[in-house]
Amino acid sequence: MSSTTTNDSDSEQPVTSVLVTGAGDSDPFAQGLISGEEHPGPALTLLSRGRFERLLILDDGRHPGNVRALAEEAARRQPALRVCAESIGETEGLSYNAITSRLQLVVDALRAENPTCLINVCLNAWKSSAHFAWMRITYRNPGIRLLQVTISLHASSEPARIDIVEESRSRETAPILREQDAPLQDELAQDLDIVGSHPTFRHLLDTAAALARFDSPVLITGEPGSGKTSLAGFIWRCSPRALFHMRVADPSPLPDSLAAMLLFGAQDSDPASGANVGMLSACSGGTLLVKNVDRLSLPIQEALAEYLRTGFFRPARAPAPVHVNARILFTSLDDSINGPSALAPSLRELLLPTLLRVPPLRERREDIPLIALHYLRRINMSLRTPRSLPHHVLHALEAGGWHGNIRELRQAIERAAMLSPEDPLKVEGASDQSAKTQQLLSQTPIQPPEIGENFSLEGYLSDVRRKLILRALELSGGNQSEAARMLRITPQAVHQFLKFQRKPHEGKPGENH
Repeated sequence: MSSTTTNDSDSEQPVTSVLVTGAGDSDPFAQGLISGEEHPGPALTLLSRGRFERLLILDDGRHPGNVRALAEEAARRQPALRVCAESIGETEGLSYNAITSRLQLVVDALRAENPTCLINVCLNAWKSSAHFAWMRITYRNPGIRLLQVTISLHASSEPARIDIVEESRSRETAPILREQDAPLQDELAQDLDIVGSHPTFRHLLDTAAALARFDSPVLITGEPGSGKTSLAGFIWRCSPRALFHMRVADPSPLPDSLAAMLLFGAQDSDPASGANVGMLSACSGGTLLVKNVDRLSLPIQEALAEYLRTGFFRPARAPAPVHVNARILFTSLDDSINGPSALAPSLRELLLPTLLRVPPLRERREDIPLIALHYLRRINMSLRTPRSLPHHVLHALEAGGWHGNIRELRQAIERAAMLSPEDPLKVEGASDQSAKTQQLLSQTPIQPPEIGENFSLEGYLSDVRRKLILRALELSGGNQSEAARMLRITPQAVHQFLKFQRKPHEGKPGENH
């Protein structure tokens, strides 16, 4: 192996802790999600967070420029650090055993210099074959620790996460990291797209994690798109029931008989086909999320309250109550401070002690840039060329109305990433959309109704809806998606409206028009 060494004036001193790394696309710096920002890459992050006497950069020929840049930057930041770059030859196309042999030579050379040194390997720059090789070497050799660094590219104040992937068990290795790894709670939250640092939101997350340990029911309230279902998933993932499924049911749009059948099932259900088996029975051992609980009829709410108190419920046509072991979580769009007004008293009494209110985005505006960049990072995983957002766009997003909350913000970022031809992205903010909505309302003539003998509230509301949709289509030039955004409804609703409008004018099959 050929070798070049910088800052080796202290080479005669014994090495007690060595950081071994390669140099990849993110070394020495990684491009951030905010346009023009750079963040320290994995190796520099470890150097700033750990105690190392030597940095050994292994060059496999894939990124020679990055190797030189990383060596120079590490030497500039830590003049007392011994920085070495060694060529191990090309590893592309080599067998697993060949790569293991080459890396074992590196370990042997370090051991020959100092038999008791601790070898810390940054895995980020290596391909999967080298990952497996390092794990194999770790099992064979004492005093090796494998580290994986996850860099936050969307918040300069958020520290990188350092995970110990594997370490030798045959010798006690000294701690080298100055900071603890990020809590598992935050990892689970980000996996479910739950992001934020606002104190109210952090308190909500901590409370949800505390409630997750118990089997008590939880009522989650919040505006549409605020993340109620995601928070329910977080509670489930943090709970002892995470090994079992969580199922989601929204029986509120159904007639009472069908809603009761969906939740509680029927006695004469077919066990073979699963027909008419209620979701409560299907979730035995696991968790059931019932959405919009306050929109259910009072008898169904009281039946749910009876189950929460006793563990028993009665399926349709059943001669006796049935017992199952399922935890129930609930959501409601009514985020009143005393709980949803339409809750049955028996259910309110059980749910108010564990009520969680998810704040809308306008109450935690400083989280909007974090959430936007979180979704951009997810989108970049599927793009050949990663996209970024400039600071002025993030400020505009933070000032937006976002009446659709996180759902609306996510859709805006996704739309911009897919449709914007240039980078940095241009995102149509909620403030622009709100202006269009106000323009629509101000330009749509709607007369107050004459309430009399022939007045119909349903007919009047239907007429108002028709006028607004037609005016939105006119202002958007016939673009159904744009009209839906102005009205804050789904494009499918606009499409169904147009389909219904065309029906009276369609001729019979075979007629010419």
